[in-house]
Amino acid sequence: MAVVIYLNAYRLEKYKLEEYLQKKFPNNFSVQNTEDDKYMISTSEALSQDQKDEIEELHLERAMINNEDELETHYKKHLRNKEPEPRMRHVFLTADHSAAPLDCTMNMFQYLCTYHQVYPEFLGMVFSFGRRSEQYNFHHLHILHQLSNNGAYSNMEMPEIGRSGKQLRVAYKLFAMERQEVELGGKWVMRQTATYHTQDLVKWKTLWITVKANDLIRERVDEANTTRCGPARLSTPAEAISRSLAIHHIMFDWCTDGWGLHITEIADEVESILVPATAALIPPEKDSLDPLPGIIRSLSSLSSLTAVGGSPTDEKIPSSARSTKPALSMSQILSVQNDGASTTDLPTKIEQELEQQIQSTTDRLSVLKVFSFSGVRQLDVFCNKLRDARTAITANLNMAGEISEVYRNILESNSYAPKERDEDFTNAVRQFQDDLRSIEHHLKSICLRIDNIMERMNAGKSLYYHILDLQRTELDKLFALKQHVSSERMQLSSAVMQDVTNKMHDIAKRTERDTSSMHFITFLTLFFLPGTFLGSLFSTPIFATPDPGSVLKLDSLILFLEICVPMMFVFVTLWIAYRIYKRKERRGKGNQALAEDMV
Repeated sequence: MAVVIYLNAYRLEKYKLEEYLQKKFPNNFSVQNTEDDKYMISTSEALSQDQKDEIEELHLERAMINNEDELETHYKKHLRNKEPEPRMRHVFLTADHSAAPLDCTMNMFQYLCTYHQVYPEFLGMVFSFGRRSEQYNFHHLHILHQLSNNGAYSNMEMPEIGRSGKQLRVAYKLFAMERQEVELGGKWVMRQTATYHTQDLVKWKTLWITVKANDLIRERVDEANTTRCGPARLSTPAEAISRSLAIHHIMFDWCTDGWGLHITEIADEVESILVPATAALIPPEKDSLDPLPGIIRSLSSLSSLTAVGGSPTDEKIPSSARSTKPALSMSQILSVQNDGASTTDLPTKIEQELEQQIQSTTDRLSVLKVFSFSGVRQLDVFCNKLRDARTAITANLNMAGEISEVYRNILESNSYAPKERDEDFTNAVRQFQDDLRSIEHHLKSICLRIDNIMERMNAGKSLYYHILDLQRTELDKLFALKQHVSSERMQLSSAVMQDVTNKMHDIAKRTERDTSSMHFITFLTLFFLPGTFLGSLFSTPIFATPDPGSVLKLDSLILFLEICVPMMFVFVTLWIAYRIYKRKERRGKGNQALAEDMV
């Protein structure tokens, strides 16, 4: 009875293991689960040595390394016991999240790289993980590969642990879009994966070091090793190269994830901004705000009267008292006719026409507001996202082309191609190249779509700037119209005020003439008042005299003159003194007011 312990490192269920063994071995056997991750395979017939060796190749071991001691213990068993290394080893370096440090200390990483003789260039890819100042690190956008032989790299040969020194070493970094967890918002974020791979071209042992924050790549590799590809001996070049190319295919298939959905969401957001703007009815130039000839002509017709009108009393006013500019009389304003309507309604009509024109302009401006500055800012954000996406996809395309070229060189090179290369080996490489071409076509189609969206956004931004120019033009014309209307109104108001001023000047001149007449009458009244008073007094019975025979009484006349002339002189003197006093009082008040103004 042959007993084999199988370590269920990749979560192989019992029925899958039985299915695989049934295909490989016709002998009767039974599989029993002895522990959580171990199976005991029992056979009723003795197995040949080749069958035993093949079953031994099924051993897969998972080890979760938590510290430096565990790492040294895990690797030193090969060095101490001189046990050959496994035919395929996967090392996964993970982190809590994409911006967190890797779950690996510097000493552990140094020990890992030293043991596997990792070349230093791979460190540049590893250093791009974790927190960084720039959002994405698009450096090392080319594949790193080496083909070594025993002569050039004799220090790579370690027969004790099964290293021939003749190996292929490849390192590359890929990008893909992954959606965040719902708790973090569920947004699309760009993720990267760094891969280091060595393939021994004699022993055909493989090493994979994968740096990825989450477990997505590890889960896919587990699935490929257990279900899709199944356990394999990896002892022949065809089997080894097929498994390596299958892992490469997983990596490059991952780099196509998420781009389509991410670009679709961006395209929908872009369309939600551009469609309203492109659908807006932008007014043509001929319908835009002209200088409003109707309103301006109406206003100009009023203001033109200031050049031909004048005050009806101008001919009565001295030329020195007239304004240097002919004024518009109120009678002329009220007598103006425009389109059969009285000019008393003309300002109202002008206001109505102006309101209609302003409302029409406001409506056009509201149509132009469908594309705001915030929309252009969002387009810039989307443009940056698409630019980063295209850079990452281009990097993936370069990686795919270079890895295909690496294996094409292996296939065509007589120095590095295995002597036992058979048709399966060649077919595996050809199939891998075909798969890469399919991936490249898919990525190129995404790039074309990105270019199309970016052209659409550039056209949208050009449309926005055109709309902005239209808005500025319409607003400038509207302000110019309001300024012109205000100027015309000021001219009209000035004309009316000039006419009122002229009338007030006319009234003042007439009042001045009337005042002069009143002063002359007052003077005559004061001059004749004493004589009139005395004549009335002497005619009373108090001063009655007998009727003389002569007409003239000289004594009475002398008495009358002796009393009347002094009294008349006193009255006139008092009136003149009063006038002088009032004039000085007015001058004093004027000088005081002027002094207060100067202070």
